[in-house]
Amino acid sequence: MFESGRFNIDPAKLNEVIALCSEDSIFVSEILLSDPSVDAEKLSIRHIIGNVGVAGMVCMVSPTEPRIRPIGHDASLVSHAHYDGPLTESFRGTSLHLSFTTWKIPLDWENTGDIDQEIFLLESVVSVQDNGKWVADIDVLGVETDRPDVISFTCDCESKPLSYTQNVVSICSWEEFLDQPPCIGVLQTKKNWAARLAAVSILIQQGNGHIAAILEGGRLCWDCLLEAYEVPESHMPQMIIL
Repeated sequence: MFESGRFNIDPAKLNEVIALCSEDSIFVSEILLSDPSVDAEKLSIRHIIGNVGVAGMVCMVSPTEPRIRPIGHDASLVSHAHYDGPLTESFRGTSLHLSFTTWKIPLDWENTGDIDQEIFLLESVVSVQDNGKWVADIDVLGVETDRPDVISFTCDCESKPLSYTQNVVSICSWEEFLDQPPCIGVLQTKKNWAARLAAVSILIQQGNGHIAAILEGGRLCWDCLLEAYEVPESHMPQMIIL
């Protein structure tokens, strides 16, 4: 298996693994390194030179219940300003970080007579930070099974103001994202893949993946979006991720 040449493990035991490390090679699921708009079926495994400082073959898995920062009580941090059209890059300070907990268990493989713990599961936390401040821990594998709608506009419609009366606000910070508005929100990531991956993962963990739409190309056409959501009955996504 990979560079070991001898471990024979049931693939079903690796369903929750986000990365493997053996000696000086790390094999990472590309879901962890890609924009959530990319179809998971088109992604594979990426080989990175490096190690995590732990002996043996390490199978990294996310916590079963990743943490999300509670909503704060400082109203000055949440403005939910009216969305007026221009696309801004509001999540430039977003970054993803990997750390490990003390949870580690050996993984059975074909040669069960071996005493040494040569291969094991290690709980690995992918955390979202905003300019060094913790926002949430995410399980990116949820994007594979519960990804929101992905919309791509190929029209040549002229840019128009919002053509219906519902209130729409800009979401320009993680505070505004976590304290979601009661109306449609436009997440201003400007195609920042790490911020988009973090936002989608958090929504899925909250059970809200179905309320979002990821827009490819950073372009929003309201008329075409309305048309895309006319069937089976007219509605709109509550979170639009640009």
